[in-house]
Amino acid sequence: MKITDFSARKASIIIALLSFCVGTGLMIVYYFDMSTITVLYSFYIVFAIVVLNIILLLFLFFKGIQGSITKDSLKRSAIILSANIPVAILYFFFVTFLLGILRVTVVNQSGSDISNVRIIGCEDKKIDILENKDFKTVCLKIPNDCSVDVTFTKGGKDHTQNVVGYATVMMGQKVIYEIK
Repeated sequence: MKITDFSARKASIIIALLSFCVGTGLMIVYYFDMSTITVLYSFYIVFAIVVLNIILLLFLFFKGIQGSITKDSLKRSAIILSANIPVAILYFFFVTFLLGILRVTVVNQSGSDISNVRIIGCEDKKIDILENKDFKTVCLKIPNDCSVDVTFTKGGKDHTQNVVGYATVMMGQKVIYEIK
């Protein structure tokens, strides 16, 4: 197969952009749904992308040794392919951070305003007042095994309800809890 300096750089740019776009898309999807299924599928997709990048890099090195492409073109192509490494590391730390938090959205569907809303368990958070049909999202760090309850005052009475029965480190999730 005949490969030129231009086609080597073009292939590197296409693979690098594809890798960046797919990685960014997977991270965005995980941010919004925080599903363990997304993490599982993302692992295999990212693994396949890494293998594709390595195969292209090895192919280009082989072509460089053969003299089919110049060393300058090989160097530029390797830099282009390697540009995603810092981005991937940043994404890894961001996803790891997300795996360590619980995003709890409390929705007031009770028909009246509620006050003194406290989300307690993994970490304590407070919402002073939650109007009817309103919602608030709080992020809780998961330091160890814990559960999450919500306490609130409605009609002058205190109420306590369980939101999450069990959470542990690296089990980040997104929970929508409706108070009825």
